[in-house]
Amino acid sequence: MLLPERLSPSQLTQLFETVHTTKPAYAEICSLLKKIFSLQEGGLSACRPPVMSIVETRLDAQRQGGLPLIEKGQILVDWPSMESLFQRLCAAALGENALMEAAGTTLLERCQSGKLDLKHFGTLLMNDDWPLFEQQAVGSDLQSEVLALLTYHSIWPSVAIHLNGLKGHLPENEDWQLGYCPFCGSHPMLSLLAEDGGRSLVCSFCRHTWTVPRIFCPYCQNRDAETLGYFFSEAEPEYRVHTCQKCKSYLKSIDLRQLLRPFHPFLEAAITAHLDMRAREDGYLDRTPVWVNIG
Repeated sequence: MLLPERLSPSQLTQLFETVHTTKPAYAEICSLLKKIFSLQEGGLSACRPPVMSIVETRLDAQRQGGLPLIEKGQILVDWPSMESLFQRLCAAALGENALMEAAGTTLLERCQSGKLDLKHFGTLLMNDDWPLFEQQAVGSDLQSEVLALLTYHSIWPSVAIHLNGLKGHLPENEDWQLGYCPFCGSHPMLSLLAEDGGRSLVCSFCRHTWTVPRIFCPYCQNRDAETLGYFFSEAEPEYRVHTCQKCKSYLKSIDLRQLLRPFHPFLEAAITAHLDMRAREDGYLDRTPVWVNIG
């Protein structure tokens, strides 16, 4: 499944009006995300990353050993387009809460003065080197989590274009069924329950979705029903939190049969921060990257 979250401007407006009414506690987060999603659409149409091709040896390794189609650290990014989108996202943050406004102001000034190496930080992010990313951001007096959030969303148009161009090389769902993304190898950010009751995962980096077994932990491959469970609230039947006693991980799940609005993975991840809090209080570990949980 490709880009299920892409919505028209009118659909975005309607979606956020609905969420603002039903989940007023998340009004600040929704205000920022609405700007990000709208600007990303413009960034997607202007993005022209270099073409990527897949060598046959990589395809053989994927088919035989479960290797992702690409190494995400090798993704070719349209860096000028990325920087342009990054600056627009920084500007959008200026009208938000005090943390976002202060961070956005500093990042925009550094970027415009040439003192922020976005390609360097973007490469660290794509290589999953969060310790060095955080160390260097803090060492430069930058708010590391905001930098990661805006960097990720600025890179994503290049990632989406490559995913769209290379999707024909991806394995069929029944040939994968692993806990990491078949396109880029990243962990999931959400689990989905479809109309037919089937389960799939949404990648935390490229946003590709792929099918997995219903009883399954994507982090340790556990399929023992005795050590896998979930919790939910009757007040929010569209949400579940899957838990694994073996590796003490959790993953939020959206039941699309119960969701009465268009689905956008980053929005749903953000407006379920209360479920993250409960899972952590119960001793479970959050395996999603820093740019997912902005709440």
